[in-house]
Amino acid sequence: MKAIPSRPMPGQPESITAISCPDCPGVLAVSADDTRLRFRCRLGRVYSLKELLAAKEQRIEDNTPTPLWDHVDLVLPLDAIAPTLIALATGKSLGSDGAPAAAAQSTP
Repeated sequence: MKAIPSRPMPGQPESITAISCPDCPGVLAVSADDTRLRFRCRLGRVYSLKELLAAKEQRIEDNTPTPLWDHVDLVLPLDAIAPTLIALATGKSLGSDGAPAAAAQSTP
């Protein structure tokens, strides 16, 4: 299903969309006037396209779980220290800075 099933035209009845309301679990209907689209949910909330996009963006920000951000905050430092952790786990020596010591290059 397309997000907006057909191009809304002024004077035509509302069409049901595949777009959910940012404030409830219902879907939105869309209609048009001469200059803009109007989205309305079954509970009567009305949004312009600009308001709908802003509300959707705000909902994403409000509902992004903290553990997701915590995961990102955890992965970045772990990624930075991964070589040191691998060196410690495999018994390789560390340099004076705590980073894995450069492997000695053998000469043929």
